[in-house]
Amino acid sequence: MCTVTNPADRFYNDRTAQEQQKRIGMLLPNVVHTQTTPINYAACLHHPVTYLFSANDAALGWRCRNRWWRRSGS
Repeated sequence: MCTVTNPADRFYNDRTAQEQQKRIGMLLPNVVHTQTTPINYAACLHHPVTYLFSANDAALGWRCRNRWWRRSGS
């Protein structure tokens, strides 16, 4: 099973400690093959995808964020 290390900082760094704990309690583990199976179809190219970037966003690495930013034309 896959879990996120330090979800408070990665996903909820702009929330209060109480809100962080509430949201962390709602996270579920993911099966490993969803993270390790090679991607053979880019569904995001055929289905609408939205990702809201925030000032303190830590969920995506800088390289990934910059690549998305350039593709968006923003």
